[in-house]
Amino acid sequence: MKLKFLLLLCSTSVQLMSAWTSAAASSSIDNTLPTELNDLPIELIPLKAELASIYQHFRSADPTHGRMLESEASRNAQKQRWLPVFALQSTVDRSEQKFFANGAEINSTAPQTNLQYGFNIKQNLFSGGQDLKKGEMLKLSETAAQLRHQLAWKTTAKNWILDAIQIQFYRELVAFSEEAHQQALQLNRLAQRKEASGFLGKRDLLESEREVLRTSEELQKNKSNLLQLTQTSFLRYGARNDPLSKNKVLAPLLRVSDSLISLPTTQIVDTQAPQSLPWRIAQTEMKIAEQDISRARFTRFAPSIDASAGFTESKELDAKGSATSTTTNADKSQQWSVALSGTLQLNPPLTFGAVEEARQRLLTARQNETREQREVSLSLSSSIERLRIVLERLKVTTKLVEATTKIREQNQRLFEAGEISLDRVILSQQELDRDRKILVTLTNEENLLRAEMGLSTLWSLPPNSSSAAGL
Repeated sequence: MKLKFLLLLCSTSVQLMSAWTSAAASSSIDNTLPTELNDLPIELIPLKAELASIYQHFRSADPTHGRMLESEASRNAQKQRWLPVFALQSTVDRSEQKFFANGAEINSTAPQTNLQYGFNIKQNLFSGGQDLKKGEMLKLSETAAQLRHQLAWKTTAKNWILDAIQIQFYRELVAFSEEAHQQALQLNRLAQRKEASGFLGKRDLLESEREVLRTSEELQKNKSNLLQLTQTSFLRYGARNDPLSKNKVLAPLLRVSDSLISLPTTQIVDTQAPQSLPWRIAQTEMKIAEQDISRARFTRFAPSIDASAGFTESKELDAKGSATSTTTNADKSQQWSVALSGTLQLNPPLTFGAVEEARQRLLTARQNETREQREVSLSLSSSIERLRIVLERLKVTTKLVEATTKIREQNQRLFEAGEISLDRVILSQQELDRDRKILVTLTNEENLLRAEMGLSTLWSLPPNSSSAAGL
């Protein structure tokens, strides 16, 4: 019975140890992820696995993470200045004194061994406010470094999402090109039969073959673009875009902008712009410049107050190394000291130049803040306006594609009946391809703008107003 109990206890201990080890391992893995991945918005949770892989790839070559750790270490080092300085001292000396008269020794003392030891504590109480100002500056610098790291990481994730939308766009282009190529092949086979029967000329057959070559060349070009973009995205972000459509995965993110379309543009800018990361970084840099100029002014006169306390003990040792106690003279002395000292230092006029330099840095920080505010406001307003324009164009283009499709089908039937020439069929097919490309391009631009507006709302990441301009 006791043996079974011991075996059960051992197995339970092993299970608890393995569970603790796995929990610690998983905790260490989770700690390597940014806070945003552990607290993602609901709309981005389906992308958590890909975002984790992207972050690991991004962090291996991210200088902003190192600067964030440096700023944190600097602030912690500044905190150490408030700790007291504790010093220990110890001295052992052996001395002998001899007296001479006219070159002859008349008296001498026995050699003595002295031992002296003690300690001293010193604490800085006030240093002209410079330590406080520098501590505030380092805290703001750490905040700015954290914001820059978030901006770099979120921008990388956003670019990967935009690449995923672009890859889906090229997949749709490849699908359209394959369909157009198949239609061109069918038309060519029909033209060959008509040419063999004498109902079609050699020139029309060549036009049909030329259309087959054109659609084949366009298909190969779209496939090449798709392959290149897919490989580049993987090498750049370390996460593959699977061949399945990401429309369902990105749909929650794209729907975030639905609530923004009906709002006034000024309301969107006033709500999102002050929360954006570049805006907050510029504000933090301006606060750092303000603290810097305040600290520079304190360096002209540098008052300092220090408190110190110490203890020292001296002993006379005999030849055996123990305290002498046979004489009536004192062989040990002790000294306690407590002191409060203050200094007022007048620095040279060079500090006035430092104040002027800090003032100019503050002016530059204010100008940079104004520039960032204008750029963020412009990107938000231009993106939401572009989205509204694209949505209106989509309505018209959808109707245009429907009309062009009907014309293409009617021309196909008329050509089969021998009532129109092959040129009109090819022309209607090319017009249908053009209109469908316009439609899919507008849809892609809509998805890009919706993704950027959604990330601006969820991640305080302002859109890039020129992100879809190249399309």
